[in-house]
Amino acid sequence: MASWLVIIALVVIIALIIQDIMDRVYKDVTYKYILVTGCDSGFGNLLSRYLGQKRGCHVIAACLSESGLEALEREAPKGTVTGIVMDVTDTESIRRARDRVATIVGDKGLWGLVNNAGIAGIPVPYHWTEKREIQRVLDVNLMGTIEVTNEFFPLIRQAKGRIVNVSSAAAVMPTAIGGYSISKLGVEAFSDALRVSCRAFGVTVHILEPGFFQTNIVARDSTLTSVTNVWNRLPKQEKAVYGPKYLDKLLSKVEMVLDRCSPSCHLVTDAMEHALCARWPWRRYMPGNDIKFIYKPLSMIPPWITDYIRYWQVPRPERHN
Repeated sequence: MASWLVIIALVVIIALIIQDIMDRVYKDVTYKYILVTGCDSGFGNLLSRYLGQKRGCHVIAACLSESGLEALEREAPKGTVTGIVMDVTDTESIRRARDRVATIVGDKGLWGLVNNAGIAGIPVPYHWTEKREIQRVLDVNLMGTIEVTNEFFPLIRQAKGRIVNVSSAAAVMPTAIGGYSISKLGVEAFSDALRVSCRAFGVTVHILEPGFFQTNIVARDSTLTSVTNVWNRLPKQEKAVYGPKYLDKLLSKVEMVLDRCSPSCHLVTDAMEHALCARWPWRRYMPGNDIKFIYKPLSMIPPWITDYIRYWQVPRPERHN
């Protein structure tokens, strides 16, 4: 029995060593074109500023605003980034961007597309949110990812390139963040189906499931303000059900979550880089210790256990009998 355990341990160790060696092999992506959305700030901004200089590729960075575009062009190394303006919720904006990108890449096609643009919902009970608030999150995170991918797919197919879709730990273990978990679960379903359907064209699809990181998507002041604004518009009867202290408890919980966000944003952009440039990229990436050691393990145990754990982690209304 002991000998078998030794053999199994050796096989596992050898497999891990081989995996590590394979992960360190990168393709030559010099002069290839990569489009990244959501580059005004956060992961997209960071990736677009260093990827071209490090790997020799040319990044086409899509920003929502002119001001974001101007700031990026000032900061990015000269000759490695071309900035464009694109609103992922606006079909005409996406098509104008597609036409410009087609002109830029020419016969080479588009090697990579990183669907990074995203917004967070408001972290309050779902029945407090209005349809327009959830719809906005779905339009950016889910429908934006789908429409951008569909419009740019012929250019990606031309280069037999790669699509990298940013999901979230909130899809692995859904949380009460107005529409965010729903949108990211949709991104995962879309990506899994797309990976199979475009395999015949040599196009690969990769999913990132980052934990919680310190980016503008979870900016403290705006998040706390949005929670307070939703509370203030509730009917008196609803506030009475939850009690006068509920808002303070909820804000305290949100602040605690924000304080735990990791500052190591490079873990996410490193995963994006690997998905775009590695010889043998993964289908799924889980940047961050919280997704690896908390959310993913919790998603694999019986729901009645995870429900119990999560129930005691959230503030509860005073009248909940």
